[in-house]
Amino acid sequence: MEKEKQKMEKENQKMDEYIYIRTQKYYEDDKIIKLGETNDLYGRHMTYKTGEYYPGHFIFICKVENSKMVEKKLKRHLKSIGYHCFEDG
Repeated sequence: MEKEKQKMEKENQKMDEYIYIRTQKYYEDDKIIKLGETNDLYGRHMTYKTGEYYPGHFIFICKVENSKMVEKKLKRHLKSIGYHCFEDG
């Protein structure tokens, strides 16, 4: 019984991880994007919403494992095709 409880608690501690790309109308022509990772898409959107003079929007969202590694590889790829990536943090 204790093992089952520990397993359930461990599962509850796991969080969904997402990679996202966000932009706004004044960034699009210059290939500027915001690349990041989060466990809370709604909370992340609300944080941006309060700080953006011109409202932005997510153009890509993907649920992943090991979001930090995926973010690093995606950033490298996007830079190689001419995008400027702002990062989380």
